[in-house]
Amino acid sequence: MYLCILSASLHKNLSDGWNRKAKNEKFISITLSVGTEGRGTLKKFQYHGCYWHGCFRCFPNDRNTIMVNGKTGKDWHLATLARTRALRKADYRVIEKWGCQDAKSSEIEAEIPRSKTRIYPHAIFYDFEAYMNENRRKERTDTLTLTDAHVPISVSVGYTLQRQPTHICEREPADLIRKFVEEVEGRGAEIRKRVRAEFLPKDIELVTKKPRKRIEEWCNQVPVLGFNSGKYDLNLIKRHFAEQLADTTAKIKVAKKGNTTMFIQTPHFHFLDIVNYVG
Repeated sequence: MYLCILSASLHKNLSDGWNRKAKNEKFISITLSVGTEGRGTLKKFQYHGCYWHGCFRCFPNDRNTIMVNGKTGKDWHLATLARTRALRKADYRVIEKWGCQDAKSSEIEAEIPRSKTRIYPHAIFYDFEAYMNENRRKERTDTLTLTDAHVPISVSVGYTLQRQPTHICEREPADLIRKFVEEVEGRGAEIRKRVRAEFLPKDIELVTKKPRKRIEEWCNQVPVLGFNSGKYDLNLIKRHFAEQLADTTAKIKVAKKGNTTMFIQTPHFHFLDIVNYVG
């Protein structure tokens, strides 16, 4: 319980250790900066395991008994008090807890964090249009001949930050896809900035590496939605689209099911077909 309270209060690393003398106590020593000006700007959270620190409430009759490392309970208790005094003298604001104290004490005011599932609040959406080019005859096999092909000619791009979409029309598919990617990147940067400001913790640099990476990935990866895009749009533009994505990032994940693209994922975008998520 104390560990949860301290973790909720700090949102950062706990340095802990286990007592190997079958007492199963955990100790924490945490220091963080909570300000830059004035006195008492550093907090020191200390959790005293009763056995390790010679708690007089838990061991009233063992004051002169050797407990840990050749020292008595009284010695450890006096050393703990001396350390607290030294920290306060050094201008720390010391917040301490003994293992036997009530966890609901008002010494540490913090709520235990609860797990929550958050849906990404914004998205980009798009839709391609194509025309039938009857001059692209291809003989795939002796019995299969393609007499024409769909060629992308325009795309509309919008996002949830405003209602006004952008319409792009280009005769050359390569130019159309390049402008489409540029438009998506521009709108993605706006969404990313909004989401990071709303959800990224202010003390993100104090969060441990693994959860910090997951938080930043969640904030940075903007959903890009199409309707039936897995079967049509992404297959329509895949030739030039793959080149454009390769120019922007080296990390691309693609999931396919037959001729259907289930998703395309990069560090900054997650291309999805909304058809896969509706009943």
